[in-house]
Amino acid sequence: MAVKNVTPNHEYTMTGLGSNRIVQKAVIDFTGKYLYALQLRTSDPSPDSLLSRVTIADSNEATGIKPSGSTIDFSSGESMVLEEFGHGETLEQYLPKGADYFWVATGANGDPVNGTHWARQIGLIQFQAGQTLNYRNAMRLSSISSANKNGEPFAELLRCDAALSSNGSRLIIMGQSIKDNNNNYTRQLTCYETAKIVPFMESFQTLNTPCTEKTIKSACVSAYIFTHHLPWDSQQGLEFNDSNKVYISGGHQKSDNSQQETQRPHILKGDWRFTPGNYETVQLNLNDSQHNPDLVETEGLQLHGDNVYVGIEDHVQSPAIHMIYSFAKNEFSV
Repeated sequence: MAVKNVTPNHEYTMTGLGSNRIVQKAVIDFTGKYLYALQLRTSDPSPDSLLSRVTIADSNEATGIKPSGSTIDFSSGESMVLEEFGHGETLEQYLPKGADYFWVATGANGDPVNGTHWARQIGLIQFQAGQTLNYRNAMRLSSISSANKNGEPFAELLRCDAALSSNGSRLIIMGQSIKDNNNNYTRQLTCYETAKIVPFMESFQTLNTPCTEKTIKSACVSAYIFTHHLPWDSQQGLEFNDSNKVYISGGHQKSDNSQQETQRPHILKGDWRFTPGNYETVQLNLNDSQHNPDLVETEGLQLHGDNVYVGIEDHVQSPAIHMIYSFAKNEFSV
């Protein structure tokens, strides 16, 4: 299926953040009227992350939040340090626990791979301003390589990320292996029922709940080896809706991809197994006079209302310009 070209809307530009690293994922809290940003804390190899937030309340707007096109200054906000959470694209607001609870990627306790401390577990944490949270003190799912109905490892795990359905009832996890002898990755995509896994995690004897536990295995709705082509061969963001549709974003700046090609932001959407005729890719066409496409990197996704929100990094300067763009969900035909 051909790639569809879409002109997105500029929502926010983020400034004043406590780290010079890119924003791996931003989340607009439309109810609490906050903007959250997740970054690595220092230069690579950085095992620690920084989670920041700032109010975007605006009583002069009908929506109650800052209007599209605004610059959001985080210097007046608050943050918390996430020790050994590592590189992840996951920041999923879990409203059943509260507006300040999030699913995150965590557990970057191993050696760095090619200079990156990858997250290898999925945790559920509460934002606590000014606090430092070590991953060992976070409630989390481990043994992600065994996140399937059998509780058997699909491969040796390199990294993982997760996404939550819009109503919070299902959690999906994408696990990615280390490269095999042919220089290829293997990926597993898993779906769990949160109503079953969260109470079990809360009652488990430790904060670390392996996916090999019987209750976790029984909460697995589906798991399979994901073989569909990723957008630009990368997974920069992951999302999931209530109709079991999966969204994946991808695209690096030209200097950071092995093909040395221009990679405009791509967002892939498909049904759970990406069956033929049931997937589609949208390409975001930013204004080239404002953003050199060779310097643009695509980051995390957020679904809300009628829109898809996409993190965009412009590497025209250092640190990069951090932005959020949006486009209508109905730009997809699947």
